Amino acid sequence: MLKWIFIIINIHLMNLSSVDLNLLVVFEALLDERNVTRAAERVARAQPSVSNALNRLRYLFKDELFIRTPDGMVPTTRALELEEPIRQALNGLRQALTSENEFNPLQCQDTIHVATSDTVELVLVPTLINRLKETAPNVNLRFHPLDKDHIYTQIDEGEVDVALGVFDPIPNRFEYARLYDDHFVCIAREGHPDIHERLSLNTFSNTPHIFTSLREDTQRLVKTELKKRSKTMPRTAVTVAHFLVVPYLIAQSDFIAIVSQRMALQIAEQAGCRIHNPPIKLPGWSISALWSKTLKQSPVAQWFHQFLQETAHTI
Repeated sequence: MLKWIFIIINIHLMNLSSVDLNLLVVFEALLDERNVTRAAERVARAQPSVSNALNRLRYLFKDELFIRTPDGMVPTTRALELEEPIRQALNGLRQALTSENEFNPLQCQDTIHVATSDTVELVLVPTLINRLKETAPNVNLRFHPLDKDHIYTQIDEGEVDVALGVFDPIPNRFEYARLYDDHFVCIAREGHPDIHERLSLNTFSNTPHIFTSLREDTQRLVKTELKKRSKTMPRTAVTVAHFLVVPYLIAQSDFIAIVSQRMALQIAEQAGCRIHNPPIKLPGWSISALWSKTLKQSPVAQWFHQFLQETAHTI
């Protein structure tokens, strides 16, 4: 079936390695839907991503391919000529990639790209890699910083396979699964001169805090809750870029920090800190795994999503 693709793109004039098969999937969706928005929903990509793919298709085939009209995107004569061979090629690929054999994680050697924060890495990854040693010893994990501003595009473009974090709202083109719940606690150094059996509201309000630049929403929550109790916002003594350094800074100071309870349970004691209940009400949150709906048919993706959920239930 692939010979049709070679004929279409005049392979003697073009390097086949420059052809992205995802473009042909978009072409097929546009033929069927005659609408960029519906085509984007069908292939589980953002509308700008599909518009960009159409521009690349036009450049590839040196033709407008689809003309925008009041009745939708009308295919050109060239697009109609390409329809049958492209459909045959894609169907052939789908058949070739559909295996009747069951997926065996012991034989899998894939690399999976995961975007998340350092706190989630600390909480989840040690258990994850220990279970992988027995279940899928040859699977490679690549962790990337979670960039909330660009994560949806990164997943759309295939740069990230799955993201772990707090996502709200979640676009319809993605699927997700809740992994575990977490909530805030306070930490202070062992022997803090102003904290004894419990952390009082006055001490909380009057003691300088350490915050992270990634959690400015936490400061807003604290300010709102303290205002309800006619208390002032504590001074932000230090702002750091990473969560995991906070307990070690707290252990060397008389400051206080608000951190993830699961993170605190992992490293607060070894850093020389004690965990205290916050004297104000702070909301909890859920850590979820997020991935593209286009991965639903991938045996590796299906296995890894299930593996993630099972691992999270053990921590």
